[in-house]
Amino acid sequence: MKPTEAILDRLANPALAGLHAMGTELTPAGLEQAAHRLGFAFAHADLAHCTGKADFLERMATALALPGWFGHNWDAFADCLNDLSWLDAPGHVIVLTHVDDFRLRDPEGFAIAIEILAEAAAAWAADGVSMWIFIDSETPSAHDSASPPA
Repeated sequence: MKPTEAILDRLANPALAGLHAMGTELTPAGLEQAAHRLGFAFAHADLAHCTGKADFLERMATALALPGWFGHNWDAFADCLNDLSWLDAPGHVIVLTHVDDFRLRDPEGFAIAIEILAEAAAAWAADGVSMWIFIDSETPSAHDSASPPA
């Protein structure tokens, strides 16, 4: 699937970036292709069977190729998301699939993770950098934006 120009235009706009529900029209592969066309860093973390905070942080460390100094705690995760210098990209697309396993097994940890991701996206947008976080979930959440890019 080739990314449409509309998706590329939206992904390039930091004002539209942030936390979004993936919806049915977007796929991790399509988002990866769009990110690469824009020169953005792309990360996909599959959270199927995610057991909680430690498991989530390990999967994110792998997906984002977090540096060796990553401390595997919430503060270190926030610090890394607000740095990302090792990725050297003009923007970022992060896709989280099967999030319901994490949400159901560790609701508090899930809420903290979403808050950290949303805050990082807002901080990057304030600096004029697009950071998109797409959440693929069967269960709607107050944290998921109602309108992902089409």
